[in-house]
Amino acid sequence: MTSRDRSPTTTKSSFNSQRCASGRPARRAYFLRLKLLTEDQVEAKLIDLANKYKNVAGAPDAYFRLGEFYLLREDYVRAQDAFQQLIANYPTSTDVDKAYYYAGKAAFAHQDYTATRTLLEKVPDSSPLKPDARLLEGRSLPAVPDFRPGQHLL
Repeated sequence: MTSRDRSPTTTKSSFNSQRCASGRPARRAYFLRLKLLTEDQVEAKLIDLANKYKNVAGAPDAYFRLGEFYLLREDYVRAQDAFQQLIANYPTSTDVDKAYYYAGKAAFAHQDYTATRTLLEKVPDSSPLKPDARLLEGRSLPAVPDFRPGQHLL
């Protein structure tokens, strides 16, 4: 019996371990097919994943990917909203510190400097993104209406 004669149920059941014709994992082939979708179709799929699987362990990742998608499209208001939804809905997620940083970065990009400052201040001190958050926060301070030259950040 050749491998072609086997039914799909007798092959390896793990999605990650299945191989496509090129020898790469089937998961990679799946993501390569996603490239054939339009940006609007990808957006709809990400929104559907985020909403459909709210109580699944990977749900925060769906919101994070949605925020990244909006950042790539330069839709900074929606990116900030996606990251803030992750923060509000999954406050114990390991992605919260990254979400604060990228929400602040999106707010900075659409020139909401007060929100930038507020979000970046919430990046935990233990986060590897804290130095970058402080730098971006410093770049936003001259644009904040209540900022006075010589004012300390702390």
